[in-house]
Amino acid sequence: MSYTEISDQFETISSNLKKGSQVISALCNFFKNYKKLIDTYNQQQSKLCDTLVLEFPKEGNVDTLSTALHSFISFLRKQNQSQLVFSKNLQLDIIEPLELFINHFATSTATLSSQGAAEFKELTKCKDRLDKSMNKYIQASEIAEKSEKLISVDDSKEKQEKALKQFLGNRAMANKESDRYMIACNKMNGRLDEYNSVMPGIMQCLQQNEVGRIHFLKYTLEKYGKHYLNYHNVTTESLDDMTKILSNVNSDIDIRVLVDRLKSKSSEITRTEFITYEKWKETNKIIEETLPKEEETNIEELADPNYELIRTVLNYLTQDIMRRSIESSSDSDASIDIPACTPELEELDQGYFTKLSNILRTSEGRTLFCDVLEHMKHRNSLTADKILQLAAIINSLLTVIMMENDKDPMVFSKIIVSSHIFYTEKEDGKRIYLSNYIASHMIWNDKSRWIQAIDYTTQVKISTDKTSMQRIKSMKRKNEGLFGTIKTLANKLPMVFQKGGDEQTDKSAGFMVMTQFSFHMIHLAVPLETANAIIMSFSQKINLDADRTCVLLAELQANQRNSLKEEAPWKVSKKRREKERRKWGEILPIGLALKFLTQKESFNLVLVCKHWKLRLYPTIIKKWLYKGGLDEEFKLKIRTKAWTELLKDDMPTSIDYIALLNKVVAEPTAINELEEIIDMDVSRCYQNHPHIIPQVLKNLLKTYAYYNPEIGYCQGMNYIAGTLYIQIQDEEATFRSLISLVKRFKMTNLFINDLPKLKQFFYQMDRLIGILEPEVHEYFKEVGISSGHFSSPWFITLFASHLQNKTEILLQIWDLFLIQGWKAIFKAGISIISRLSKEIIGSRFEDIMQVLTSLSINIANIDVFDGEFIQRVKMVKISDALLQDLEFEYENLKIRAAERKK
Repeated sequence: MSYTEISDQFETISSNLKKGSQVISALCNFFKNYKKLIDTYNQQQSKLCDTLVLEFPKEGNVDTLSTALHSFISFLRKQNQSQLVFSKNLQLDIIEPLELFINHFATSTATLSSQGAAEFKELTKCKDRLDKSMNKYIQASEIAEKSEKLISVDDSKEKQEKALKQFLGNRAMANKESDRYMIACNKMNGRLDEYNSVMPGIMQCLQQNEVGRIHFLKYTLEKYGKHYLNYHNVTTESLDDMTKILSNVNSDIDIRVLVDRLKSKSSEITRTEFITYEKWKETNKIIEETLPKEEETNIEELADPNYELIRTVLNYLTQDIMRRSIESSSDSDASIDIPACTPELEELDQGYFTKLSNILRTSEGRTLFCDVLEHMKHRNSLTADKILQLAAIINSLLTVIMMENDKDPMVFSKIIVSSHIFYTEKEDGKRIYLSNYIASHMIWNDKSRWIQAIDYTTQVKISTDKTSMQRIKSMKRKNEGLFGTIKTLANKLPMVFQKGGDEQTDKSAGFMVMTQFSFHMIHLAVPLETANAIIMSFSQKINLDADRTCVLLAELQANQRNSLKEEAPWKVSKKRREKERRKWGEILPIGLALKFLTQKESFNLVLVCKHWKLRLYPTIIKKWLYKGGLDEEFKLKIRTKAWTELLKDDMPTSIDYIALLNKVVAEPTAINELEEIIDMDVSRCYQNHPHIIPQVLKNLLKTYAYYNPEIGYCQGMNYIAGTLYIQIQDEEATFRSLISLVKRFKMTNLFINDLPKLKQFFYQMDRLIGILEPEVHEYFKEVGISSGHFSSPWFITLFASHLQNKTEILLQIWDLFLIQGWKAIFKAGISIISRLSKEIIGSRFEDIMQVLTSLSINIANIDVFDGEFIQRVKMVKISDALLQDLEFEYENLKIRAAERKK
């Protein structure tokens, strides 16, 4: 049975599909409300459980009842956790797919229904016209027939002529209506033929939509049943565990445990001796003398009214949202005592702020304000109204600095640092820092102030580092003996002959400080050109090398979130059509039809003739590599042919691999020390892989190092050669493919000294994260992470180091790489960042690095390389034009850094 058999019932079918769409919406709304109910219940249960825990005995008790009570708490926790998992599964596996499906179903059904309605409407109009023509023809024929009967032989000649004339007129009208009726019939038949040719296709598509809806709803309910069953099983297991423990509760044992525990404690009241006041006073004096003395407080500072007023105002502004008391901080200065929040600071008189404004008009007052503000940095979470007040005070302070032309770099530096310490939180938990409220001030465009602040901070850092090193050395000398002294002298000797040691230290300190200040310039909305000029000026001042200057400029550029402008759609379409005409030539229709054919149908076209094979085969294998869909046996055969076909243009034909290998074997010194390194690296990769022979892999890498001395061997090439051999399974063919791969994708600059290509990739990846994942990029910069910290194996090994135990996914990534080039690796990287974004934001530097560098271990309990990984990679939108523009940006930055260095 098919909808095509009832094409005349289109309106009924369309109405039925609308009801089906309503069913999906109703089901989606049900699961949304169901999830909200579960989340609300779960949250309330968790709170009740926390309250219950406070009243329960501690876990240290060993009686059977305490153990049973804690097993009850454990049961509630497990139930709570399983509810969280169940709610998350509802969102990911049911609600989100339902929302996507209903949008697709409604859009597709509406489009088909409108097309069908238009066809049905035209058919109905033709039918109405036919009915009207037929009625007019019948009426005219009846009139002509009646007028013919009025002609009588007995009438006079005059009457006969009149009746004959009327009959002839009516007959002519009937003939005319007959012609019109015939034309209407022909139009109706033609329209019906067109309707019958178009409508079955529409009805078939509507039927496919309905079939998809039925199966999708069936699959959705099955998934719900599966997740609910898992939730029920977990709850049942934890309930069984609790029941077993409850069965062991024994009152006799618990009473015995309590009695034994109390008997072990001495309850005897000892006799006391009378002590005179003079004896107590003498004893107390001895105790006071033995206690450590507190550090003396600077009385003058505490007596300073300006200090007291600034402390009072800032203490009021920096009261925590939760009003928790302030604990002593290791970073706080002992000489400055900042009290906890008190009720007296609930409201502050406006006179305090007026007096503070007068204090900030003096340089001493501004310095004192920055000192107190710095010591309150541990109270950085402010309410929305308090951070606005603090921003107003700092904006006023900055205005005074500009008006009085105060060039104190210490005040300017401390305000910059504080701008990203204090923040307020929105309802969604997102932080808004103080820098957002003061970024509009004009002072941030003053390049000289920035340079002075960077110089001041650099000098402070150098001085602090030297003091710390001297303190560490002096502590070591106290315990070192004769051999320690000799070792210290030996370590100092090379420094006598080392030139520029202090200069290198100063450069390193300046580079670190500029990295921090570039982060602040971004958040204070300093224009890109101004920020670049500041970096270039200070780099020249401390004679920083071009490479590190380029890194700083790249950091600034990478934080520009706006994506590059794309071409207008009509221009892209025109270019695409011209490219297709040049590509296919006389077989353009066949080439355009490829995307509508299945993989097997496409491969059948290759058999038509030799010309078609030459023109179509590369595109067909790319289509297969991109989409897949063939059975496993055919896939293994065609992938090797596909890779060879894609690499054949750069594959050498005149190289004798066996002869090169024999030379390397005969003369091990031909590749110097690389032989030992290659042996070591091969033993670390693809261990116990069924398709890897370690000796073959060593032969490939040693021969290539001999063949291409410009690269020789670089760590990571073992994974490249190993992946090729897994698929090709022929030593000589793998060697030729390795040469072609390095040449085709310009990997020489990826492996040679200084790794110039890899640095470019880092810049492009940072920019792409900023464009496609701005929140992750923002957090990366906040904790000091860039793509260079974690993405090296992605580019150097093409993910083989992460996926050596997941060969099927690795080969699919390589399929995309051979088709799309480096864009595929960038798309895979962005997919990983997107997948782990929730784990990254809010985590510590160490935890983020552990997650991103151990993808194959699933440290974050997320299987990044799951069955949907390749599909997620394909969905990432990165164009070749965007990558080219980012490469052009990076090259310009390198040129600017080099020119300024000269």
